[in-house]
Amino acid sequence: MNTFNCFIIIILALLFILIDYNRTQKILKRSFIIFVLSFSFVTITAIKNFIYYSEEIRILNKRYTEKIDIEDYRRFLEDGTSAVIYIYAGEWEEEENAFSLVRNYAYSEQTKVYFIFSQEMSAKELLNNFQITLPPGIVFIEGGEIVQTMNYYEICTWLSNYKTCHITY
Repeated sequence: MNTFNCFIIIILALLFILIDYNRTQKILKRSFIIFVLSFSFVTITAIKNFIYYSEEIRILNKRYTEKIDIEDYRRFLEDGTSAVIYIYAGEWEEEENAFSLVRNYAYSEQTKVYFIFSQEMSAKELLNNFQITLPPGIVFIEGGEIVQTMNYYEICTWLSNYKTCHITY
């Protein structure tokens, strides 16, 4: 039984209580018990779903995304590693919106995306080096070489197949 069905049962129990107020106390007690049981079930279902989906998102983040710092980024270049690196150095709202798009992409492609969330000067300097004036940015590294960079608008265009972007600038 899903949460919507439980809400319907609660509403019907409330209506039953209100309609049958002239009947005996026994009917009112039964309808009140139905109300309490269905409300308890809705509450338990909501808590269970919250815990399940929170855990699922945590596992998704751990498997498909990994936070790195500037030293790790430099190591990717030196070691000849291929990676997709998401760099953010702006406000929180845009960070979360764009990053959720990139995370959805990583999940759908079954690949890992590395990210740098930083208000530090090093992340801002990194964006400036790539001439990305509108954070966030993505850097694609293949074989230790930077092959492509994107700003927020380009990220939205690139990921338009996965989710509609709402640009908030």
